[in-house]
Amino acid sequence: MIALFGDINGKTIVDIGAGTGYFGFRMTSKGAKVISADVDDRFLEYVQNKADSLNDPLMLTRKVEYDDPLLADAEADHAIIVNTYHHINNRKEYFSKVAEGLKGNGSLMVVDFKKDRDSWGPPKRYRVPAAEVKEELTEAGFSKFTINKTLLESFYVVIAVK
Repeated sequence: MIALFGDINGKTIVDIGAGTGYFGFRMTSKGAKVISADVDDRFLEYVQNKADSLNDPLMLTRKVEYDDPLLADAEADHAIIVNTYHHINNRKEYFSKVAEGLKGNGSLMVVDFKKDRDSWGPPKRYRVPAAEVKEELTEAGFSKFTINKTLLESFYVVIAVK
C-alpha cells in the first residue's frame, strides 16, 4: 500500500489514527517524516517509546482532536488513514481540514473495510463504501481519485488528490 504513494523519501506524511504506528514506522524506514496523529494518549506514548528505542528521528507524535487533524496549512505531502475513516464524524468538515493541511497536489489514502465483505472488523452498518468516500472527499475539496478494490481482500484503497 505504501508503494502507492511513490517515492516518499524526504516527504512528510500524516498518519491519521496511527494507533501503534504499524504503517508509520514502515514509512520512516523509507525516509519519510511521519506525523503519527491519534486521539489516544496510550497509542502516542507507545509510538514515541518505540521511536525512541529505534532512535527514529523521523517519527513524530501528535495528539489530535476527534474533529480536527490539527494540521498547519500545507504541512504534509500525503495523509493516510487506515481502518479509521468510518469512525470520523462530520467527514466533510474533517477532511476539508486535511485537504488544507496538504501541499498542492497532496494526496490522501483511505484504506477501510469493504461493505460487502464478511470479514472481521466493524459491523457492516458502520462501514462506508468506497463510492461514498469519493463523494464525501469531493465535497471536502479533493478532485482526482483512484479506487482500488482488488489490492486487498477485505479492504478498498481510495487515493484522493487535492
